[in-house]
Amino acid sequence: MKVFVQGLSLTDGPRNRIVKVSELTRVEDIIQNYPGSTGLLYNGRQLRSGILHKENVQNRSTLVVTHGILGGAPPRFTSKQRTRKLKPHIKKSRLPTMISLYEDDDTAETKCGHPITPDDMHHYCIAELQSGSLEFRCPQVDGNGKKNCNALWDVKEVSEIADWDVDEFQYVDKMLSQNYLARQRGIKECPFCRSYCRRIDIEKSKSYMWIL
Repeated sequence: MKVFVQGLSLTDGPRNRIVKVSELTRVEDIIQNYPGSTGLLYNGRQLRSGILHKENVQNRSTLVVTHGILGGAPPRFTSKQRTRKLKPHIKKSRLPTMISLYEDDDTAETKCGHPITPDDMHHYCIAELQSGSLEFRCPQVDGNGKKNCNALWDVKEVSEIADWDVDEFQYVDKMLSQNYLARQRGIKECPFCRSYCRRIDIEKSKSYMWIL
């Protein structure tokens, strides 16, 4: 399995690379190549230690070194006009998709039991990301328009139903990390190197340090 590591070495400059990982590869094995870093961002979570495989890291995922994530605006995304199909192993539903309410032969049944097409899953999750979300939850509503499910979907299930390609999957990884950083108190973008820094003492100090 291979993953894309996006990072910045404080001594060597940009260091983005494709890294081959196994079921025994640890977070520490990745970050030791980036002096000064102590963690990775993946799917909106900070990983400081442990085995990557147990964190449900997928092939071709993007891992972001926390002290070197590039600043600026969120990555641009243009939805591709293509036919999205269900993979053979995904359970189909006979019900109309819960978002657009039309019937489709390629409607999946999610783990929480609700119907959604690959197109609806794709557009719904991209909209959630662009609104700042860190997770994907089932939007199934009752007859009064109130949410009555709200089950948490893992990224693996979402990506398989949405039929994301490599570019789309990497965009989702990056947006989850961007959204995570946007919610952290005391984080500010450095105007010189465009990396994110965290205030040393959020309550008192005006000085900043690299995110650790």
